[in-house]
Amino acid sequence: VAYVIPLDGSIGPAETRVSEWQWYVADGAAAAAAAAAAAAAAAATTATTATADTFEGMKAVCRRAGRVSVDQLAAAHDVPYGDCFRTRLRFCVTRQGRNVARLRVGLEVVFVKRTLMSGFIRRGCTSGVQQSFAVFLELLQAQVDAELGDRSGEM
Repeated sequence: VAYVIPLDGSIGPAETRVSEWQWYVADGAAAAAAAAAAAAAAAATTATTATADTFEGMKAVCRRAGRVSVDQLAAAHDVPYGDCFRTRLRFCVTRQGRNVARLRVGLEVVFVKRTLMSGFIRRGCTSGVQQSFAVFLELLQAQVDAELGDRSGEM
């Protein structure tokens, strides 16, 4: 997946191109089959549809397995020293009970070239992931609240 994101740093461009690769891992044979079907559906569609298909596939995997993890490897091309590092991110969603889930996020900054700016790069990546997941959790909570509200109106 390739996309453009805005940057708010004082150094460098106002936006950057990002190349990202994702892998989905779930527990259980049925969940693995559902993940494979979602990946096949995503590969056969356009990028916009693939996101929705992949999300629907992840929801099916979570229902069956109770846990799913997403591994991402991303390269930011236009940021300062962007050719020196890649970010490896794993987020894991585990069902904890009815309508309750736990989200764990792990980040690793992988350096492919040596640079004296490694501390600065690590701090920037960590800060960016924290900001992104804060926004993600707000959007996710709004979606969950909307779905639960729709279901309570049906009863």
